[in-house]
Amino acid sequence: MGRTTWCSGPWARASGGRRPGGRRSWSSPSPTPAPGRRGPDMPLSLFPGAEVEPLTPERVEAVLGSRHLGGRVLHFSVLDTTMEVARREAQSGAAEGLLVLAEEQRAGRGRYHRRWEAPFGSSLLASLLLRPTFLPPERAFLLTALAALAVAEAVEEVSGLPCTLKWPNDVLLQGRKVCGILVELEGTARRLEWAVVGWGLNVNVDFRASELAGRAISLAEAAGRPFPRLPLLAACLGRMEAHYQALRAGQGEAVWSAWRGRLSMLGRPVEVASPEGMFSGLALDVAPDGALLVRRADGRLERVRAGDVMLPTGGDDAYCDGGGSCCPGPQGGAEGVPSGVGA
Repeated sequence: MGRTTWCSGPWARASGGRRPGGRRSWSSPSPTPAPGRRGPDMPLSLFPGAEVEPLTPERVEAVLGSRHLGGRVLHFSVLDTTMEVARREAQSGAAEGLLVLAEEQRAGRGRYHRRWEAPFGSSLLASLLLRPTFLPPERAFLLTALAALAVAEAVEEVSGLPCTLKWPNDVLLQGRKVCGILVELEGTARRLEWAVVGWGLNVNVDFRASELAGRAISLAEAAGRPFPRLPLLAACLGRMEAHYQALRAGQGEAVWSAWRGRLSMLGRPVEVASPEGMFSGLALDVAPDGALLVRRADGRLERVRAGDVMLPTGGDDAYCDGGGSCCPGPQGGAEGVPSGVGA
């Protein structure tokens, strides 16, 4: 049976050596660009008062200790994308737990190859290598759910700011996107070989004077103060490891339920831009495989596995923040809609 690489829901040269305890860590010798630089290639800037402290392997490992995820760290000042490096490492046989970090990406991307920009040292730009051979391929979506849930929990733990999720993998603060998740997998119809979980978390980005104001937000903007990135990284990896171990122990139901409980659009009228075209309806629930279940006006139930989901009043920036009466959220399985997931 053939091997396939796909997305659920990018190479730079490095130098370095083996660290004590058999852990191999690398940090690129790339020159450090001026933080907050402005220009046609980097229109965003650092939030006032933010300091850039590079996420070097030494600093990261001092915080993570002997944790499984993040046991090997590759750090780059500037590269195209962390996903590309992690993918190449996965295909070369790298062990699970490899963490690739960058201070700035030249070709960062999200779903549908959309560009992801962040000023140098302003964000968490990371990719994590997993080898979830225990997980049936039909449950692969749980890796996306795991990552989005973990980042939301980590943000709340470190900042105290409440987060919701926009189906399937965006983390929202105050109704605006603060983090995007991208998962790439390789395997066969019977076995997953590896997965790379990438995330871009806006920590100290200042969007207020940019064209993204109103659609994107950073932790610093939401709180009115900058945040150190290292505690956020440690919290993200800690929550990811906890949920990953839950999946390994057969507790996928708990991960899926917690992810579902944070989805801000359930129970809301939505517009869906899918590969088959645009349509509108009511977002009822999510299926065990992660598909969004939308009831059209004519009563037909659509299973949305890929596409953009928007509130009809304002396009893709009209996110519901899950607060108050505007978003009732999931209240159990809707009539005729399956609930529950197995792992």
